[in-house]
Amino acid sequence: MSFVGQTAVEVTRRDDSLDIWVDANNNGVRDDDDVNIYVTAGGGFYTVSPTFKHALDMAIQSRIKELAVLLLNEPHVDQAVENTLRDLALELVVKATTDDLAQ
Repeated sequence: MSFVGQTAVEVTRRDDSLDIWVDANNNGVRDDDDVNIYVTAGGGFYTVSPTFKHALDMAIQSRIKELAVLLLNEPHVDQAVENTLRDLALELVVKATTDDLAQ
């Protein structure tokens, strides 16, 4: 996805949760247009955004949960897992916020 190198996706680990921030409007500033994804160590998933135009892709959401739980429960996970998580979070947001569903 060409957005990946240009759009910020930040992953913050907490004791029992993972916060993923996606700069949905790609302006480099945390603002109301951005998307925050929250995943718990038990696999709970929460996100809401005024920029969503479509339902979340369930396959991508499931993979995000899987990788987030892995990161939270395995402290020595490879950096590639976190990079994949960032890519998937961005893809989830792009699909949910794009006007044209036939990307």
